[in-house]
Amino acid sequence: MSDLAQIIQKKAERKFRDVLLGVLRGDPTIFPLSLPYPRPKTSDSLESLQAKVTAIKSHSKEALGYGYEIHWEVIQSKRHGKNRFPGKISFLNEADFFRFIGKFKEFTRAKSGLSILVSAYPELTEPALKYWLRLCEEEA
Repeated sequence: MSDLAQIIQKKAERKFRDVLLGVLRGDPTIFPLSLPYPRPKTSDSLESLQAKVTAIKSHSKEALGYGYEIHWEVIQSKRHGKNRFPGKISFLNEADFFRFIGKFKEFTRAKSGLSILVSAYPELTEPALKYWLRLCEEEA
C-alpha cells in the first residue's frame, strides 16, 4: 500500500468510533463522509503525479468495489496541461466505510447486537451505546 493510501486509511480508522456510534444512533448526517488527504500538487513531476493518482485510484471503490469514491476535478496547469485530478474523497455509505478499514465484521456485530437488545429492552439504547466496544466484540 502506498504512503498516500496509508494516510487515507489511517484517517478513516481514526473516525471508526465516531462513525460507528453515529450509525448505531441512526444519525442520517454521517454519510457521505468526506476525508481530507494530502492532494497531489500540479507542481509535482509527471511521474510523481501519476504515482499518486494511481495510488488513490487503486484503493478506491472504483477499483475495489468498496471504499471511498473519488470526485475528480479537471485542472489546467502550466506544467502538465489539462488533466483530471482526484479532488474530494468520500465514503457514500456505512458498508463502504467499514469494509475499507477492515472493520465490517465488528460493525455488523454491533448493529445486530444493539438491534436485538433494543427490540427486547428499548430503554437500554443509550446505556448500550456506552459499551459500543463490547457490542463489536460479542456475537449477538
